[in-house]
Amino acid sequence: MEREIGQEGRLVRPGEVVAVRSGVLDAVRAREEVTPGDLLALGDRVVLQVVGDPPGGASGSVAAPGEPVRVRVLVGGEVRDGDPVRRLRPSRDLAVVVLAGGRSTRFGSDKRRARAGDGRTLLEQAIWKARQVTGEVLLSVGAHEGTMAAAGAITVADEVPDAGPLGGLVASLGVCRAPVAVVFAVDQPGVTADLLRVLAIRREGPGVFLRHGEDLHPLPCALDRAVVLSGLASALASGRRALHRALLAVGLDAVEVASLADLGPWEALLTNVNEPRDAESLKDRCPGNASGDPHPADR
Repeated sequence: MEREIGQEGRLVRPGEVVAVRSGVLDAVRAREEVTPGDLLALGDRVVLQVVGDPPGGASGSVAAPGEPVRVRVLVGGEVRDGDPVRRLRPSRDLAVVVLAGGRSTRFGSDKRRARAGDGRTLLEQAIWKARQVTGEVLLSVGAHEGTMAAAGAITVADEVPDAGPLGGLVASLGVCRAPVAVVFAVDQPGVTADLLRVLAIRREGPGVFLRHGEDLHPLPCALDRAVVLSGLASALASGRRALHRALLAVGLDAVEVASLADLGPWEALLTNVNEPRDAESLKDRCPGNASGDPHPADR
């Protein structure tokens, strides 16, 4: 029997599936019905994902007004009836950009083909995780790789050769259809589908990226495409190609990664593969990485 949440001061724990009383969601329901896959942010901490099928309901159904809504807890905390609620519908409002156009100079070969902790290549795993989040997945590749094909993703070649991650980001945002994009690099195997979901729903204003203390980590990040695209394109055109500086210049906020401890240790979430020895240690640091359910479109 699932717990039902809706009373003042009730705690929810990450990973559990609970039933949330519709009174908590009244502000959202007044605008549009809540559907499976929707992301909900309650107050300044709790993040939930609607999993559909209310108790006794038909497959794919959504709780009727007055009935509880089943959700999976991504970031836990206290649920209060008066908390503001934000909602994001990934199937309509969200795209994922995978930056994969680097030259792998330090790695010595194409790192996209290195094996991740679950046996797949870094490229295969990155697209798989992105597809868990939404159906619109953009794969950013080098200017000379425009004909590259990748199952489950739309390939976007850099318009400016050798412009680094900023060049790939600008090119991808230029063809992105969704209003919000979450972005990560193919050599970040510790990034999980749930981390991408949480960054997307936590985004307010131009966007957010992560920091650990004084150290800034521009990837992964979540962006409002319409707000940031022109500023990022201007930075690229003027030769200011440092990604973290470009993101700060267009108004992104840095979120302390420790506040997302429910999603895993920060060392794992921010793991990078730069050299072959990094790939060899992935089995211990990022085993499986199978957070989240498949997107409804993939079932």
